[in-house]
Amino acid sequence: MRATGDVKGRKSRPKDELLGRYARHSKTGRRGQTFTLPGHEGTRPQLDFVLCVLAGSDPGIVEFLLPFNLQVRTYPDTLGPLLSEPDSIPFIQAQMIAMMRLLADLWIDSGKDMANPGNDAPANRDVLFARSEESGSIHDYLVRRLFDHHPRFMQVTLKGKLGVSDSYPEIEPHPLGHFYDRSCLEGWGERLALYFFARFLDSPYSLHLSRCDDCGAFFAYERARQIEVKNGVHCDGCKLSDSVRRTKVRRNDLTSRMIEVAATAFVEWKKSNSTPDQIAWILEQVNEQFRTELGKPKTKRWTTEHWDEILETVERRKNAKG
Repeated sequence: MRATGDVKGRKSRPKDELLGRYARHSKTGRRGQTFTLPGHEGTRPQLDFVLCVLAGSDPGIVEFLLPFNLQVRTYPDTLGPLLSEPDSIPFIQAQMIAMMRLLADLWIDSGKDMANPGNDAPANRDVLFARSEESGSIHDYLVRRLFDHHPRFMQVTLKGKLGVSDSYPEIEPHPLGHFYDRSCLEGWGERLALYFFARFLDSPYSLHLSRCDDCGAFFAYERARQIEVKNGVHCDGCKLSDSVRRTKVRRNDLTSRMIEVAATAFVEWKKSNSTPDQIAWILEQVNEQFRTELGKPKTKRWTTEHWDEILETVERRKNAKG
């Protein structure tokens, strides 16, 4: 007779996940295997993780993976002392950050017009882009440094379905001998960046990533841009700065034109019963000519503040005529 077991308990089981060595890190999704990143479980985890690394922040992935790293468990006497050095973890993180920034730059630059850097078309990005024949592309880095050394495993789900389970990169020994040194930690940091950037490229948010043309900071759009941007890419902070800068330029231009008009009025003024006050008459001419551009008429304070500039303009014109 077939045992029914606890029906309620079976109904409360998790979804049909792959079982095996790496099951603790993965779950089955509509697009295959999706990995839960520690501290990045939101709607865009891969993008959130990549942005965190690009910003130079510690996403916690190195410490999270070390207990599951096969090489660490297999060679505790060799890798243990190396990893116990106080700067080992920051060193690995630094290599991961550097490689992630290289990949992000290549990805973003592949959609830019090299002749017109202000033109950006994210929809045109591709992984074969390289800055020169000598430099590598994202595809080159992935194949040579990750895919050629990256194991995958056949596993089975709770419902008996077969699937391929991915695995995180391991710390590989030195290629010239079975020993571990700083170069092994450097390579692991780089492969972590390659692994998670590949995951990011395979997500629906790969075109959301962008980089500010002004400050160089990486940021993400809420929606992927499908049309070409022709006026440069600016983060929120630089958009505000750019707006302030444009406003300042516009105000300076208006002030310069007003000073020119004031200088003309200075020369044209003739004292009479109707115009006894030179400053008041100059101000009246300025307000009349710039009535549509000024929100409200300028007061005598403006004339006083710019009086030296008005006199300098008058003298400049005299010298030019002479």
